[in-house]
Amino acid sequence: MAGQAMRRLRYRSLLTVIRSYRRILHKELAAGLGSVRQIVREELDRESNASDSEEEEQDDEDEEEWKLIICVRHDLNMSVGKVAAQVGHAVHHSVTHSAWRDLKDWEESGSKKVTLKTDSEEELQDLLRKARSKGLLAETIQDAGHTEVEPGTTTVLAIGPAPARRLDAVTGHLKPLPDRVQQLEKQNKKLLERAERLQKEVDEEK
Repeated sequence: MAGQAMRRLRYRSLLTVIRSYRRILHKELAAGLGSVRQIVREELDRESNASDSEEEEQDDEDEEEWKLIICVRHDLNMSVGKVAAQVGHAVHHSVTHSAWRDLKDWEESGSKKVTLKTDSEEELQDLLRKARSKGLLAETIQDAGHTEVEPGTTTVLAIGPAPARRLDAVTGHLKPLPDRVQQLEKQNKKLLERAERLQKEVDEEK
């Protein structure tokens, strides 16, 4: 009998300890959840304020034209096909490295792409430094050198996509890349005109 009474006493004591532990654990969990809720609320408020600020800035930029600039080294005298390939590499880099929001705004603005003329690698590198100093996405493309230029030759520079006003601050002084086909046609026309003049002079001397 004494043994049973002792076991009951131990059992009751154990239940008391368990109940006390559960009450303490419940209080700690409640306090912990309260802290978590407070942290979540503060974080949501912080994100909301940041989002409002970004939306205000974005609204200003949404009203502007967006574009992607590709600066091409005209001094390399690359063929039309070669220029097209290098510009393609530059556009691919810009699209794969741009922020999603920038791509969205650029696309909604018409996905405008502008090719501009540069005359040396030094000029290209200078534009690269200026663009990056203004926080613009900018990268040069180096050719593998399998066809027209030496391996590692820097051929083009991509800047953007970004609002036009930010890009113009870097590249606004550059001229559009001349159409190589039109250039050749003009040169051919001049040569034909010169040949006709020479032929006329020869005929007159006769």
